[in-house]
Amino acid sequence: MIDAHTHFNLEVDDPTNEYIKTLHEAGIDEAVLILNSPEEMEIFWENEDKLMAQLKSIHIVFLFDVKHRTFFDKSARMAEKKKLEYSIKLHPRLTNITKNDFDAIAKYIGEYSFRNIVIDSFLYGSNLESFCYIDLAIFMARKYPEHNVVMAHLGGIKVLETMLCTREVKNIFYDCAFSINYLKGTSIWMDLKHCIVHSGNRVMFGSDMPSFHPKEAEKILKYLLDEQKLDLFECLFEKNAREIYFN
Repeated sequence: MIDAHTHFNLEVDDPTNEYIKTLHEAGIDEAVLILNSPEEMEIFWENEDKLMAQLKSIHIVFLFDVKHRTFFDKSARMAEKKKLEYSIKLHPRLTNITKNDFDAIAKYIGEYSFRNIVIDSFLYGSNLESFCYIDLAIFMARKYPEHNVVMAHLGGIKVLETMLCTREVKNIFYDCAFSINYLKGTSIWMDLKHCIVHSGNRVMFGSDMPSFHPKEAEKILKYLLDEQKLDLFECLFEKNAREIYFN
């Protein structure tokens, strides 16, 4: 099994050991690690050898902020020097992206040798101008057709809108991290099920740890699918993520 959406837990004394321990508890040794801050990037580079030694495969995703590029540039250039594959994270809410920024972002990231573009797609907060993740995903997918765009969280409360607006764009994929746990018990949960069942060849399992333990997220996703969609499990829990991040 591959966890396609994980983070360090910055609330513990040793985020690296906690990260490895949590994955091993869940029987996972391949994961996508998303680094949303300079602190997380520093932790990764300080513990890169340990992570690589204790996990079978790890794919790194660096947050890109068009207004503050220093830490991303440092990490991206370091990864390229080490021949370490990485992807780019665009987070409209955290970095206050609006439609006016799309062209500049597309221009700047063209300077780097990234694999995928990961876009946060969970609506939260009152900054309505930054609720542009669908437009951003379609824009980047068309601007970089040779790369895949991954919409993290599968659109959250806008899951149906996300899927219906982007389904025809063949290089857009999704992970269902956080949404499957956080939205359990809501009407949106059934929308998530509908989208996963009908687009399972483009959806990846993710826990969003430390928000949710991978075993808990795995249990919830299987419960959502009623254990009746066993043919989807291989795609959701391994095949799709391997093709997007590791092949």
